[in-house]
Amino acid sequence: LKGKDVVTTGLKRAENGKGAVLRFYQAAGKSDNAEIRWNAGAASAELDNFLEDKLSALPVSGNTVKVALHGWQIATVRAVPGKSK
Repeated sequence: LKGKDVVTTGLKRAENGKGAVLRFYQAAGKSDNAEIRWNAGAASAELDNFLEDKLSALPVSGNTVKVALHGWQIATVRAVPGKSK
């Protein structure tokens, strides 16, 4: 996970068993961009709420997912491993 003042709070298996969930937040109160690189690649990625319900799809480029964050925002991203389409 890359991003100025972006802090990881957790990495776990998705509750539905499909993929991994990464939780993180922007710790400086400023807008920021986070870049997640998944070693196994990501076939798809989405921004979820805390209950892991999908809020929106995120674009995947190779093994990288980018997320725009507002100040203090907590983000939950779920990715399904594989090759992006």
